[in-house]
Amino acid sequence: MTCLLQAEDLTYAYLAGRPVLQEVSLSIESAEILFVLGANGSGKTTLLDCLAGLRKPDRGRVLVEGKPIASLSAGDRAGRVALVPQIHEPVFDYTIQDVVMMGRSSHLGLFGRPSKDDHRIVLDALSAVGLGGASRRVYTAISGGERQLVLIARGLAQGAGCLLMDEPAAHLDPRHQQDVFEAVHELASLGRAFVISSHQPNHALAQADRVGLLIDGRVSSIGHPRDVLTLDALRATYDVDFMLLFDGERRAVVPERRQPKGTSR
Repeated sequence: MTCLLQAEDLTYAYLAGRPVLQEVSLSIESAEILFVLGANGSGKTTLLDCLAGLRKPDRGRVLVEGKPIASLSAGDRAGRVALVPQIHEPVFDYTIQDVVMMGRSSHLGLFGRPSKDDHRIVLDALSAVGLGGASRRVYTAISGGERQLVLIARGLAQGAGCLLMDEPAAHLDPRHQQDVFEAVHELASLGRAFVISSHQPNHALAQADRVGLLIDGRVSSIGHPRDVLTLDALRATYDVDFMLLFDGERRAVVPERRQPKGTSR
């Protein structure tokens, strides 16, 4: 596999002396799905912004296909890395095709108009996420799960080999969560790479090739989900006790119910 995206010792602070990210290093290879888990405020979204080149780290660097992301033009960067946000609420009633065509903007220039090739790329991207027959539907009228698929298609239309997804399953019911993850796995099988931030350890257990844990802006561990997502590690990450459930080869983790004060187990 080819290393598509690499972070080396990233440190980033919104306020001087109060870093949100501290010496974060990780890499993502083609056809790989990497989950990043952490509590609220642990730096997950900031990390994705740095990986996408939207924020410049105070120290360290991001490499895209071996090149510093800071050295790439906006168009070159967009053609390699795409950020799929958690929530996207357009002001106008764009069609699904319009939203995905926005992914071609870096290829069109300031006053360029979409060509036949651009339209073909957009329709191919929609077909790749199972929405090939829905291009004329209104984006604001579709479900949250379908919106996530549209945003994935927009990233594909950019031409990006690595997609960064900020909590893509948030606010979705189980069926639409699975629709999103099935699309992710299908695209990964074709060589795309994914970095996915999440609050859900069970999603990482079921979907990830590797998982990293962020605690106070630092990567505490990274590796295979079954090796990383131990009860002790989850307790340190979320400040709550977990218990492990088994069903043959499958496993899940759930928070333990806190005992009322003054009672013993």
